[in-house]
Amino acid sequence: MKKIKLISICLVAVLLVSLLAACGDTSYIMSVENTKYPVGPYAFYAYYMRDTYDAQYYYYYGSRLTDVLNSEIDENGTKFYEALNQSIQEQYIAYIIVSEKFDQLGLTLSEEEIAAVEESYQTGYVESYGSEWPAKLQAMQLTAEEFKDLLAVNYKNEAIVDYYFGEGGEKEIFDTDMKLTFNSNYARFKYVVLYKVDGDGNTYTTDMLLEQYDKAKAALATLDEGKDITEAIMLYSDDYYNEDELPEDLTDTDKESYELQNTSVLEDGLVTDKTGIFNEQLYSYYGYTLDSQLVNWLFAAQNGDYTLIELSDAYWVVQKCDINEKEDYYEAKKDAIFSDLTADDISTLYAQWKNAMPYVFNDSAVKVFDVRGLDPMFVNFEE
Repeated sequence: MKKIKLISICLVAVLLVSLLAACGDTSYIMSVENTKYPVGPYAFYAYYMRDTYDAQYYYYYGSRLTDVLNSEIDENGTKFYEALNQSIQEQYIAYIIVSEKFDQLGLTLSEEEIAAVEESYQTGYVESYGSEWPAKLQAMQLTAEEFKDLLAVNYKNEAIVDYYFGEGGEKEIFDTDMKLTFNSNYARFKYVVLYKVDGDGNTYTTDMLLEQYDKAKAALATLDEGKDITEAIMLYSDDYYNEDELPEDLTDTDKESYELQNTSVLEDGLVTDKTGIFNEQLYSYYGYTLDSQLVNWLFAAQNGDYTLIELSDAYWVVQKCDINEKEDYYEAKKDAIFSDLTADDISTLYAQWKNAMPYVFNDSAVKVFDVRGLDPMFVNFEE
């Protein structure tokens, strides 16, 4: 797997802002009639979106975003950087709509949500970047409180959605409908995985591949003998960590992490939807989903069915399991299901709100945060 970690950034962005400021008014990013909107949130979305795509290209292909920015992505000749800049504008508009609609509806964040925002800010940014964080805020033209407001936007959006679609809302989504969706659109499985590539994406030698294949067949034979898949997991799976294989200098926190991983693999397995999304965070940052070959088999299988699936990067021995074995599985996916069921209606509402807002972007400020001129803000890339 390619290594990506958080780092500092040069103050190139600050210098860029200073240089381009002379070319036009860059004190605001967008106007609606006589109201001018701040640059800071736009800058954050520009850096965040730029870094997210950069990380994905590096993670999957070992390349960088700069290698593809000028590539055409449709028959109209649209360049990738043009589409990315447009997405940043759309994200900014959504942020403004959410912020203003939240206030108009008289909604407030709970104490728990405010505390969660504060914790996210402190651990995810202040502590992660240390003394370099003030310079990053300056590069984005944001204060600490303004940045926290950006971190709160998801909570505000959830409050708006709940206002319309939650209990007592004019378009309430009932739990019975959500449970039906869970049973038809999600599946659970346990698995033995034997990788064909190393952590940097390099394919194993022929001898190593044969060894992994032999293990996969042995794991399958374990199930053929009527034994529980947990036995095969402990004997063969690369995602299960035997105590004698772990480094000797692990901290107690590291040990606990491995123990939780093992418990999850043995007891729960994975719960995925039909698109292969089993972990929303992995999907939102890396775009990672399970292979369609595995997912298609899973939704065609019955509980207890098992098979060996060979993919380009791994051998999988999978067994479909009862998705309702624990109520926890449903509870863990309720937010995602609620989002799916409300997506079309809330999109219609946002489109109406957007169409009623005669916004105009300030080209001088937009050019400052064109993705082609931005260096990484939140990630570093190591070979």
